[in-house]
Amino acid sequence: MQQVGQGFQAVRRVVVQQDDAEFGEFLRNRRARMKPEDVGIPSYGVRRVPGLRREELAMVAGMSPTYYTRLE
Repeated sequence: MQQVGQGFQAVRRVVVQQDDAEFGEFLRNRRARMKPEDVGIPSYGVRRVPGLRREELAMVAGMSPTYYTRLE
């Protein structure tokens, strides 16, 4: 019975990791679609990647940039 429980836990870890990766990809895609002007933030200079910076999105969402980075 112990081996069945361990197998289930291993499968569960893989599924959770996959879900986390998909959620992170979802957040990155949504962040890339947003422009600073869309949320009332002035744009400063040229951006290397499209969309909001993590720090900008965290500020608009009311969370710390560190927490947002961990979610993504």
